[in-house]
Amino acid sequence: MNATPMLYNSSHMCWGGFVHTCANDVLQSQFLSAMLMAAPLGGKGVRVEIVDELISKPYVELTRGLMRKFGVDVQVENWESPTPSYLIEPSVYQSPGSILVEGDASSASYFLAGAAITGGTVKVIGCGSASVQVSGVRD
Repeated sequence: MNATPMLYNSSHMCWGGFVHTCANDVLQSQFLSAMLMAAPLGGKGVRVEIVDELISKPYVELTRGLMRKFGVDVQVENWESPTPSYLIEPSVYQSPGSILVEGDASSASYFLAGAAITGGTVKVIGCGSASVQVSGVRD
């Protein structure tokens, strides 16, 4: 049975140990990202091992990049493999001072398609070639 190594009670959350989980239908990128973001706060290291193909790896890489901006490093073993492992040590998030929140490139695609179909133009700001949505985040 797949389960997260979390214990909740009214006074604290304790994280730590090993998560051996599936990624496709059982585990979406949002849940994996949530586990990664919570993991450094529990006081123990966490290892998340994916046992089937992680098809949403680009979204998890966005999460890793954002965590890095806030001072938390998520190590990856077997990055090129469809079944990577994520290693998170206890850490504290630190404010980067300021951060740019990008526009959603997939939402902008509808306006771009509309301009292409009608022969019109549209200007999209904040989703350029330096966007992590386009280039990806990778060590």
